[in-house]
Amino acid sequence: MKWLFFRRPLPTIASVAERDLLEGTGITSSRSAIRVPWWVYLSLAVVLLIGSGGAWWKFFRPEKPLTIATRLLESGQLQAARALLRDIVASDPGNLDAHFRLGSLHLRLNDAVAASKELRIARDMGMPPRQVSPLLAQAYLGQQMYKELLEEFPTSGLAPNEAAALLTLHAMAQLALNDNAAAASSVALAEQLDPDKVEPPIAAARVAYARGDRDEAEKAIDRALEINPLSGEALSLKGLLATDRGDTAKALEAYDAAMAAEPGLLATRLNRANLEVIAHPTPAIGPAGSLAASTKRMVSNTEARLAFAVLTTERK
Repeated sequence: MKWLFFRRPLPTIASVAERDLLEGTGITSSRSAIRVPWWVYLSLAVVLLIGSGGAWWKFFRPEKPLTIATRLLESGQLQAARALLRDIVASDPGNLDAHFRLGSLHLRLNDAVAASKELRIARDMGMPPRQVSPLLAQAYLGQQMYKELLEEFPTSGLAPNEAAALLTLHAMAQLALNDNAAAASSVALAEQLDPDKVEPPIAAARVAYARGDRDEAEKAIDRALEINPLSGEALSLKGLLATDRGDTAKALEAYDAAMAAEPGLLATRLNRANLEVIAHPTPAIGPAGSLAASTKRMVSNTEARLAFAVLTTERK
């Protein structure tokens, strides 16, 4: 059977000079065709494989789906990454890493319910608590599961940075439960445990704002911006404080900076759009027509202006 694979005729060589080049190689020739021994083909294949450095294997080897999902995440294609991760966990339910990444992505896309499901699976499969607990606690917060968050995520025995992350979330839950004193205590301890993280001072600003202490809120925002000048959340809070003081120009500047730093902050877009409407109020409607018609036109116009403000904000 060897001759079927290795002893195939090459094209006829008409030139005598070309035939002479084959002398001494072991390749026999005839007037019509040349037959190459099988070992020549084998030697050539070996040389090509060695010379390519194994590149052929890298080229033809199929890429792992999880690697593709990681690349999609890194390139910002979040929806495509989520669809692929869903397929991975459906076909391989035991893939802990895929469950964890899918849960983290759900949380990033503001789907707290789906995030809880995947992150719980990852936790139950053995994901280290220091990795999964802060994310799962965030998912609880997003579902307004405040009491469950406080009960299921204690901070005792944790490393300082891990405890600080959970204390920050505790503070937000306590604030939602109207326990302002406990919230203030939680954020103060969080700032002590991890002074280099921006989240605790941001939480401290929220707690101070809720208690009506605008000066302390501003100090906390300044601390946050010293740690991270591009924190969209801190800049957004700065815009909120400027709005309260009636400084529209400064508020718009802060909101614009926040959106430039973190374009996905929907609340910031809405706050800026609302401020834009307030800064440019709807013109008064004259006495023409009925009061009902005038009111209807005014509402419609205000809604249109708000929608336009949101759209133009998105373009910035």
